[in-house]
Amino acid sequence: MGNDQARVQRLGAGTWFLCKMLSGLLWCWIASGGLRAMAQEEEPDPWQRFFAATNQLRSEEQHEEGVLAATQLYFELHDPVLFQEQDDEVAIQAFLGICLRIGQYRDSFGEDLPSAAEVFEEAREAASLHSSSDFGGWVEFEAARHWLRQGDLDTALATVRSALKRHGTSSTYEFPFRHFLAEILRQRAEWSAGLECLEEMEQRLDLREKDLPEQQAALWRARLSSARTQAYRALGLHDLAFQELDREREFAEKSDDLTAKATHAVNAADLAMASERFGMMLDGIAKARAEEGLLDALEPEHRVHFDLYEAFALVERNRETGEDAEATRVKVEGVLESPFLSLEQRLLAQRVRVDLALQERDWEIAESWLQESRRRLGEKGGTGVGPAQEEAFLVRDQVRLSLARGDSRDQLRLLEQPMREAFDRFLRQWLATPQRPGGVGFLDRGDRRSVLAVMVQLALALEPKQTDQAIDILLQTEAAGTRARELGLPPATVASVRKELVRDDHGILLFLPSKDQGFAFLVTRQGSQAFVLPPRDGCRNAARRLLSALLVQRQGNWSDASVRTGAVAALKERGREVGALMFPAVLEEALSPLTRLSILGTDEFFQMPVECVVLSSGERVGGRFEVDRWPSLAYALHLQRREERRAPCKSELVVIENLRPQEQSLDRWSLVSPQRAPSLKSWTSFYPPDGVTQISNTACSVRSIEALDLSSATVLHLLAHGVYLPGRERGSALLFAADSTDDGFLTCDRVENWDVGPVVVLSACGTARGPGRSGDDEVAHLGGAFLKAGASAVVLGQAELELEATRQLMARFHRKLRGGVSVAAALREARIEQTATDPSHVFEAYSTYVLGHGQRAYFTP
Repeated sequence: MGNDQARVQRLGAGTWFLCKMLSGLLWCWIASGGLRAMAQEEEPDPWQRFFAATNQLRSEEQHEEGVLAATQLYFELHDPVLFQEQDDEVAIQAFLGICLRIGQYRDSFGEDLPSAAEVFEEAREAASLHSSSDFGGWVEFEAARHWLRQGDLDTALATVRSALKRHGTSSTYEFPFRHFLAEILRQRAEWSAGLECLEEMEQRLDLREKDLPEQQAALWRARLSSARTQAYRALGLHDLAFQELDREREFAEKSDDLTAKATHAVNAADLAMASERFGMMLDGIAKARAEEGLLDALEPEHRVHFDLYEAFALVERNRETGEDAEATRVKVEGVLESPFLSLEQRLLAQRVRVDLALQERDWEIAESWLQESRRRLGEKGGTGVGPAQEEAFLVRDQVRLSLARGDSRDQLRLLEQPMREAFDRFLRQWLATPQRPGGVGFLDRGDRRSVLAVMVQLALALEPKQTDQAIDILLQTEAAGTRARELGLPPATVASVRKELVRDDHGILLFLPSKDQGFAFLVTRQGSQAFVLPPRDGCRNAARRLLSALLVQRQGNWSDASVRTGAVAALKERGREVGALMFPAVLEEALSPLTRLSILGTDEFFQMPVECVVLSSGERVGGRFEVDRWPSLAYALHLQRREERRAPCKSELVVIENLRPQEQSLDRWSLVSPQRAPSLKSWTSFYPPDGVTQISNTACSVRSIEALDLSSATVLHLLAHGVYLPGRERGSALLFAADSTDDGFLTCDRVENWDVGPVVVLSACGTARGPGRSGDDEVAHLGGAFLKAGASAVVLGQAELELEATRQLMARFHRKLRGGVSVAAALREARIEQTATDPSHVFEAYSTYVLGHGQRAYFTP
C-alpha cells in the first residue's frame, strides 16, 4: 500500500509541476496555430496522440508515461476556440477522450485538475457543438462507466437513463446503455427491474438484428447473455447462470470478438467464485491466460480480475489444506500494486489479506489491513448497494477478528449494533429479490452468507446461555425463503416452534455452515443447545463424497456380488466420515434421549443425504431416528396449521403406476428393470378394498390423473419413471403417457395446481433432484411442488432406484403406515427390515426420505 500511495503522490506532484511549466508556452503556441502546424508537418495529430496516451494508461508498465502524455494533451487542447470551429473534428474527439481519461485517473493526475463531474459537463458541452449524436453518446457512455467504477450507482443510473432518452433508440450506444443499465440495477439489488431491462434489450436486439452485421449481432447476443449470467449469479440461481454462460460462449465464438471471449472468461471466473468452485476457477484462469491476445482485449480493471480471483481461490484452498499461504500473499500484494483496481476489487483484495492474517493468527496485521480498507472506503465510498455491502464486510471481519483473538465481552458489545445493522441490510436486500427458490444461499457468496453466521456467533459470545436468541437470528433468514415469502409468513421464533411443533422425545436439529466454523442447534422441550462444527468446506467436501457414493453405486456390473459389497462398504465409510464432522460426541449425547428428529439446513451441504450419515455407534441417522426434513421453520408452522384445518379424507389410498418405455434422448434417472411390472397387490392389501383406487396402465396420462379427486385420499402413491428436463429451473418430473395435446411430463408447475391429500409417496428415481444451488430451501423439485399442492409429508428420493427393491420397501412402508405409526416411523421401520433382509438394498432404503411433517400418524392401529 505504501508503494501505491508513493506512486500516486509522485505522479500527481511531478505531472502537475511539469504541466505548470509548459502551460504558459502552450497557450501562446496554440493561439498562433502551432498545433495545426505540428499536425500538418511531422507530429501525430491529437487523435493519434490521444490513442497512444490511452494505450499507455491501459498498460501497467507504461502507466506513468501515459499520465504525463494525457495531462500534456489536456492543456494543449484546452482552447475554447477549437470548439467553435465545427470542422476540427479531430481536436474535439481528442479533447473529449482526454477529459474522460482525466476523470477516470484523477488520483494520478492531481487534485488541482477539474473534478469528474466538471470534466463530464465540459465534455458534454463540447459534444453538443458537433452534429454527430455518437459524440454525445460516447460522453454519456464514458460518464456512466466512470460512476459505476467509483461505486456511485445513483449518479450512474441517472446518467444512463438520461442518455437512453437522448441517444438510446438507434445510436451506436443503445446496447451499451442498456447493458450498463442492467448492471447498475443488479448492483442496486433491483432484481426485477434489471431482468426487465434485459428483456427489453433482447426485444430491441430482435428488432434491429436485421440491420446489424452478423458478427455484431452475435457480439451483442454474447453481451446480453453475459448480463443475464451476472444477474442470475447475483440472485444465487447458479444453474441458470451456467446455462447463460454456455450461450454466452457460443455467441462469443460466433462473433469472433476477443473482447467478448475475454468478458466470457471474466464471467466464468465470477460465477465460479460465487458458486465456490475454486478448482474450476483456477482452471479457467489458466486457460484464459494461455489464449493469445485474450487478456489484452480486456479493459485494465477486468484484467486484474484474474489475479484477484486466483488469490481468492488460493486463500480458500489454503483454508482447507494449509498450503500456499506465501504464494497467495505474493499474489495479493501484486494485485494491490495495480493502478487499475476498482474500489470493489481493492476491498476484495483487502478481505483476502485479512483472511490470510486470521488463518495465521496475526491479529496486528489483520487490524492494520481493516483500517486501510476503512480509509479507502471513506475516501471513495459513493452511494448504492456495493459500498454498503463493503461496509458490512468490514464490520463482519472486525467481529471475526475480535472473536478470534478473544476480546472481552465489553469490547464485543461495541460491535453488536453495527453488526446488527449490517445483517439487517443484507436481509432487506435479500427480501427484494424475486420469489424463487432460495433459502440462506440467496445471500450469494460465502462471504455474504458468513454475515449471518458471524451475527449468530457474536450473539452466542455475548450471551452464551441465551441460545434461543441466536437461533431466532437464523430464523429471520428462513422467513425469506421462497414459500415463506409467497405466503407472507412472518419469521418463526423458538418460543412458537417449541409450543406448536416440538413433542416429547422429539428434537429439531438446524445446521448452519460457515467458512470459519459452523454450528448445529438442537431445540427440544427442555431447551436449546448450540454445538460448534468444523469449517464449512471440510463438511461440504465430505457431504459431496457421501452423495456421490449414494448416486453412483451401480457403476459397473451390479449383478456382481463383489460390486454390491464394495459399494455398500464405500457408502458406510463415507457416512462415517460425515458423521465424525457433523455429529460430534457432545451432539450425539444430546440426541441420545430422542427417538424423533426433524432436520433443517442439510441443503447447505449440497443436498446431503443425512439419513445415510453413520454415528459413532455404527447406526445410520435414518435407522436410529424417525427422521423428517423441513424446508424452514416458518413453512413448517404453516404446514402444521394447515393440516389442523384439513377435513377428514373420504378414501385411504390412491395408487397410480405407469412404467412405459423410456425415451433415451432425455436426461433421466429411471427405475431399473422397467420390464418387470410390480405387484401392487402387496401395497393395497393393507387397506380396506372400498378405500383404495388403483390405476395400473401404461396408457395412463397426466390428464387422466388430474380428473381424479386426489384431495379425498389420505395417501397418494405414484410409481413411474423419473426424468430431469434440461433447461428448466425445476427440472424433476415424472413420465406418463403422451398424446397429441400432452407431452406426458408431470412437472413441478403442473403439480402445484393440484389439490392433494396429506401424504404423497413418489416411487421414481431422482424426484428430489433440484438445482445444484447452495441454500435452496428444498422446494425446487417435485417434493416442494406437492407440499404446495396440499401435502403435509412427501416421501421421495435422490438416487436411482431398483424396481424390485423399491417394491419391497414400499410394501413394508404401507404395512407400517396403515398399522398406525407416523410416516417417518413407517419409513424407518421399513428401512431396518429391508436392509436386514438384503444389505445391498441400503441405497433404496436410505436415499428415500420424508420432506415435511413426517411425525404424524394418519391411521389408527
